[in-house]
Amino acid sequence: MTKWLLFAATGVLALSGPAQAQKQAQLQEGVGATFKIADKAFTFAVPEGYCLPEGADLALAEAYADFDTINFTHASIQRCDAVYEDYSLIKSMRKAKPVNVTKAIFVPLMARTLENELGGQLFESGLDQARKDLSAGTGDSLKLGEAAARSAGFDADCAYILGSAQVSVGELSQVMNFATCMTLVEGQVFAVHAYADAKREVPDDTLKARSRAIAASLALVP
Repeated sequence: MTKWLLFAATGVLALSGPAQAQKQAQLQEGVGATFKIADKAFTFAVPEGYCLPEGADLALAEAYADFDTINFTHASIQRCDAVYEDYSLIKSMRKAKPVNVTKAIFVPLMARTLENELGGQLFESGLDQARKDLSAGTGDSLKLGEAAARSAGFDADCAYILGSAQVSVGELSQVMNFATCMTLVEGQVFAVHAYADAKREVPDDTLKARSRAIAASLALVP
């Protein structure tokens, strides 16, 4: 289970830069979307009030996804009226292999691993890797500052992480709070990260509920 901790540590730090301007995304509430991992297709539901990016927002989301050398980003789900202040990401490890246990076994094991090891050397390694990826991808124009994370229990769908991270572009700085749901769908491990600008004062339980709702909607397409 230890390798999944590095996955969690790098994934929670996949942040967008502070937005100088925002545009209204096309409303796509309740839409079901799909993505593929190798020869498998997965579907998920877009929560009410959230949109899938289009145009310039999509190009920016794809660019940030390419910076992450450890994880694939399968979906970016943005709040329609606050694109860069409130969003979620669905990720999986680039080199992941199928996990041959049930979700009922995986989730508490993942939660125990997070409780015992999150905040240790593996988290610091993930943080260092995220900084290197951002530096290489943006030429140091986007910088990741202080970050912290802690385990936050589990339920039937998720092993949770809560935390915050600071990201800056030039003189602009933004602190993002996040909740991460680590889950398993048909042998595939996913991390669903829900972010909100700290200034929005979104409660931790709200972020956890959003990450869980997206994770619980993930399903293999027959």
